[in-house]
Amino acid sequence: MAPRLRLGAVFLLAVTPSACTVLDPLSGLTPAGGDDGGGDVVTGDAPDVGTSDAGRPPTDSGADGPSDATTDTQHDASTMDVVEQDTKPPPDAQDGAALAYYQVVAADSPQAYWRLDEAVGSTTAHDATGNGHDGTYKGGVTLGGAGAIANDADTAATFDGASGYVDVPGAFAFAGTADFTLEGWLKPAAVNDYYAWIGRNDGQPPSEGYLGYVDPSGPFFMLERTDTGTKVYTQGAGAPAVGSWAYVVVTYQHGVGSIVWVNGQAGTTQTNDVSLAGATSDFIIGAENGGATSWWSGEIDEVAVYDYALSAARIQAHYMVGTGQ
Repeated sequence: MAPRLRLGAVFLLAVTPSACTVLDPLSGLTPAGGDDGGGDVVTGDAPDVGTSDAGRPPTDSGADGPSDATTDTQHDASTMDVVEQDTKPPPDAQDGAALAYYQVVAADSPQAYWRLDEAVGSTTAHDATGNGHDGTYKGGVTLGGAGAIANDADTAATFDGASGYVDVPGAFAFAGTADFTLEGWLKPAAVNDYYAWIGRNDGQPPSEGYLGYVDPSGPFFMLERTDTGTKVYTQGAGAPAVGSWAYVVVTYQHGVGSIVWVNGQAGTTQTNDVSLAGATSDFIIGAENGGATSWWSGEIDEVAVYDYALSAARIQAHYMVGTGQ
């Protein structure tokens, strides 16, 4: 794979997730929404990563990142019915940990949510929201691995780093300056190359779209937003560790900027911006450029997409529930 362009401290407000709701199988999930505690103040001390058309983005510019306040007002106290179609029902009432994580994600109204827990031999990655964004497992993907969520028997998918990915057609272009959040639990088997875990982007030239990936130069978890070759990079807090689960969230909010969160910690807010024309490739989990390059090596679990920027409080809530806290 040819090298290409890629390329804080945070006060987090912890919340107590809503109480779990007892479900009957296939009855759907109607969680109680909760206030996320008002404004969530995000500050950054690490350097911003600038916009560049050539050369690898700098890892230390010596400039402090700005302080930005991000508040989720539209999606607090929201309710979403989640119905898994043609797959196993929501976690039952006896599996408290699984139900709690499933519920805290559902409460924030994702557009799509893939648990990646299908049985060995399945070819469909089911969208648990019922919104119809099912994906197709392609290439070297092995199902049935140990999942990321604490005290949860739900399984994860393992990607071979050579051909495996999930293809979700015709979804999530997030063109222009549309807000979004991408969320997942990642366990890399290697960090010595560019490994993409999520995105919708086209190959070069020109390159369009967005991508979440590992940059080997740090290594770092990164977000790239690209418009006709103009690339804006956002670097995450903390380094990926081979063989360890990491909870990774990338948020983009127009007028505020983009942030890569790792295990509840925010990297520097990137305020440089581009307006995306919109990629023509499909939305992909586990690779980039429509599944053609930069295949993920390792496990991926509990992937969700939102059409707004999750607040710091909600990100922290998901992380705490997922890690059994």
